[in-house]
Amino acid sequence: MARSIEARLFARYRVNPETGCWEWTGGKQGGKYGAIYYQGKHWRVHRLAAVLWLGFDDDPSVKVLHTCDNPPCFNPAHLFTGTHQDNMDDMVSKGRHRMAHYEPKLSPDDILTICQSSESLRSLAKRFNVSHETIRKARR
Repeated sequence: MARSIEARLFARYRVNPETGCWEWTGGKQGGKYGAIYYQGKHWRVHRLAAVLWLGFDDDPSVKVLHTCDNPPCFNPAHLFTGTHQDNMDDMVSKGRHRMAHYEPKLSPDDILTICQSSESLRSLAKRFNVSHETIRKARR
């Protein structure tokens, strides 16, 4: 007999005693958000929690945000819904944003050095403290 979705969720979590977060210990999407397969669909666990316990309608235009800023958390008391703009405003208000146009990761001199270097992407990424994808884009 198949377990209920609630039983599946509570089989893979731990409560953080300091924050009260219900942290997903199962698979993660993008290395951050809890992920589970349910009713023929891949779900982010916090989004599924909002549907199950907050009566949230799974409208893709509505975002499920965390008051705790902890991506694996799916505690309904830490979740609220909003628009994409609400999510961006929340990020800025909590200092979690990076204004890419104003704070570039690499300077023009860094990019020139990268383009002229024969070092590996991984080595350059370590040297400049960025991802190897950033180095690859700089070389392009």
